Amino acid sequence: MITEDQVANDEVFLYNCTYSTKGIVRRRCIVKKPSEVPYKREELEAEIDAFIQMITSSLPASSRRLDELRVAQLKDETCQKLTDYVLKRWPSKKEIDTLCAPYWQNRYEISVQDGLLMRGCRIIIPKSHQAEVLNQIHEGHLGITKCRARARCSVYWPGINKVIEEKVKSCTACIQESSNRHQPLIPTSFPERPWEVLGLDLFKYKNSWYLLISDYYSIYPEIARLDRLTSVEIINHCKSIFSRHGIPDVVRSDNGSQFDPVKTVEFKDFAKKLWLYTHIK
Repeated sequence: MITEDQVANDEVFLYNCTYSTKGIVRRRCIVKKPSEVPYKREELEAEIDAFIQMITSSLPASSRRLDELRVAQLKDETCQKLTDYVLKRWPSKKEIDTLCAPYWQNRYEISVQDGLLMRGCRIIIPKSHQAEVLNQIHEGHLGITKCRARARCSVYWPGINKVIEEKVKSCTACIQESSNRHQPLIPTSFPERPWEVLGLDLFKYKNSWYLLISDYYSIYPEIARLDRLTSVEIINHCKSIFSRHGIPDVVRSDNGSQFDPVKTVEFKDFAKKLWLYTHIK
């Protein structure tokens, strides 16, 4: 079946052809036929009640806690005015009470479900319980982003994101954790010649320890089996290898105690006095 638009597009190519418009489908709005069986009001109310029950039951709070919030909302002046607006009619922005003004832009998301005033699937927390809920959100010191994500799942009041940010920034534990974070890795510059920069590492294979020395420029390796895992043993093998290839400018090692210039005086003297190269760990 072809449509009128298809015929119009192809007409320029049909100079010497005749065609009939019989059978062309005309575009028109298709109106859905209403159901012959009217929807019963009782069924609609039952479905709504079931939906509300599903939302309240999925909230991360016990029944006792939800009852406490219901009572707190009944005692809160702002929550009571919001409930009146929801059940009756929202006034214009100029006419709304100053206590409810911060909620006006989200008015279409606010509802009363099972006796709880909510914004979407989040409980609107009255002023009297905001500090307590804020402490619960901040449990575990998860940081600003994760605390906000936790709040978005269950609770709401105007300015909650800013309050969470201030809470985390003023928390001693969070400040200490933030200051102890590792600095970003700094890439090592590529050496200009062979044997300029070396890497030292230790590894174990079949119950024996080995020293690995690798040239950063050519990736050339030198491996030596260690009879004892001590700084003196490592120094002796380094002397042997350096005597064949020369003394490097920089030697990089891992954090093994044998390489630690503070804990092992021998390696410190070897690095700074005897062989005159820079040791970086």
